[in-house]
Amino acid sequence: MVSGRILLSFLGIGCDRSSALKADQKHDAKDDKTDDVKAPDVGGKFVELGNLSQSDKAPLADFIRGAHKACAHFTIGSDHQLNLETYAKAGPIIFRLMAECFPNNARSWPKWIS
Repeated sequence: MVSGRILLSFLGIGCDRSSALKADQKHDAKDDKTDDVKAPDVGGKFVELGNLSQSDKAPLADFIRGAHKACAHFTIGSDHQLNLETYAKAGPIIFRLMAECFPNNARSWPKWIS
């Protein structure tokens, strides 16, 4: 769960307080340096949120919201929906987005990611 959340941030995808996807492309730079690593820093590109279908956006938003609620702090009654169905939907989308953002490495991705 945490790895998936980190990969989404790496690809420039975040979630706002209303659980809608938002761009997460900002670096916290100090003296023109940052310790945050994002896809463009290592030869990839950010996901363009406008290019995602609603069938991609909904599970990713559920996944991020669930990761925040289930891992960041104790919650009660949050209805975070981080369950097998959310994992099953979000996992392949995350892998596909990684392959799309790093096309030069696509041949090393498993065949089921397309």
